[in-house]
Amino acid sequence: MTATADRFAFDARTTFAAAGSVELYAPPTSGDVLNVRQLTISTEDAAELVVYFGRTTADRLKPGYVIRGAFLGANGGAAPDLACLGRWSPAPGLPIRLYASAACDVWAAGEGRIEA
Repeated sequence: MTATADRFAFDARTTFAAAGSVELYAPPTSGDVLNVRQLTISTEDAAELVVYFGRTTADRLKPGYVIRGAFLGANGGAAPDLACLGRWSPAPGLPIRLYASAACDVWAAGEGRIEA
């Protein structure tokens, strides 16, 4: 995970034992707003994956919080998803989280801009 004054990047591999969520990247300060510019998610297992802004698993269901949602089958993968270009956090200080609906291994990578 890297950050500069105005950019961020994350690259994570996460194992889910069951449905749940993990934090991928938190803004450096509570007033920062994240703007996602590129995102890639993949898994070798069938699962629903949702990358979203929020602090809790329930935030993935709020309108405007989802960055990318995908239903991936076994050996499912994704090329960089440029549809995420310009996905802004709906509120300052919200981290980027990843939700998985089942036990699986997930790879997630993203980058974007930090707006103070």
